[in-house]
Amino acid sequence: MVEPPNVDDINSLSQQSKDDIVKVLGTIIRTTIDKDSAEETLNDEDINNKIALSVQPFNGKVEFKNEVKNTVPVWIYIVGGILLLVIIILLILFLRSRRTEDFEEEEEMIDVSAEVPNLNNETETEATLKRKQLEKLAKEKPDEFAKLLRSWIAED
Repeated sequence: MVEPPNVDDINSLSQQSKDDIVKVLGTIIRTTIDKDSAEETLNDEDINNKIALSVQPFNGKVEFKNEVKNTVPVWIYIVGGILLLVIIILLILFLRSRRTEDFEEEEEMIDVSAEVPNLNNETETEATLKRKQLEKLAKEKPDEFAKLLRSWIAED
């Protein structure tokens, strides 16, 4: 089916144009048919007999509005802003908690280093020195203290 150049007049398509269209269709059909698989060979007359050309007006051309916009919707910007704000707040909270932990560790270190000297001016014997060293080891490195105790128990 072909739409005539003048939609109101079906005869506006010339006979020469119709013949050209039939000739093009015949060429397309001849080149697309596989000669080896065809059971019977079709000559040019058979192919031309199978082509039917009809001139008829169609419903016309569809006109599309060219208002296609490739923009990002506003809600994506809003969601992105909210997510960015949440990430910033989480980072601030994380850094604050880290600072307070560091501050607490510094306070503990200051407390440990500023121990009050022993008011007992006893003469330190070998046993009291060992006891103090063991207490200090137990406070500072409990894992090593536990290993030491296990080794003593294993010896006994």
